[in-house]
Amino acid sequence: TSPAKHVGVAPEADLIVVKRGVSTVTSNAAIDGWNYMVNRAHLLGRPIVMNNSWGHGLGAKDGSDPLEQAIDLLAGPGVVFVNAVGNSGGRRVHAEGALTLGNSLALPLTLAAPTAQRSSVVAVWYKGADSISVSVKTGGQTFGPVRKGATTSFTAGDGTSVTIDATRAPYAAN
Repeated sequence: TSPAKHVGVAPEADLIVVKRGVSTVTSNAAIDGWNYMVNRAHLLGRPIVMNNSWGHGLGAKDGSDPLEQAIDLLAGPGVVFVNAVGNSGGRRVHAEGALTLGNSLALPLTLAAPTAQRSSVVAVWYKGADSISVSVKTGGQTFGPVRKGATTSFTAGDGTSVTIDATRAPYAAN
């Protein structure tokens, strides 16, 4: 409208928008989009700020994830990344601890209640050379332990389906 009612924080910015044809953004698709936008900004001789207001709690969070590595390679003078910190409110969705040989470690997490349309995913990251077993406690019941290389599914007393999948090969060094 004139005069503008909603101006925003960068009213004179030009936009480069990259859209994928699928509902789930893969790491490779995100990196391809970032490369395209950075190259386009360089061609135009313009700085660029890339807003990534999407995300997830998965990944090692130690710089070894391909998305983290791509940001490290692409960011620099005239190239800035802005990443959302999440919409988890005060829920505990990340936990970490030091597990020593022969001992157990409880890491409490608060997950959204699953529905027919939504599930919760927990990824456990550890050194690829190590081997651990995982148990899940929900609604007063404990399921597991499940060792590296195995998978099992349970149904809790409240009807919640629990799957522990430890079949995925180590990701990089994690």
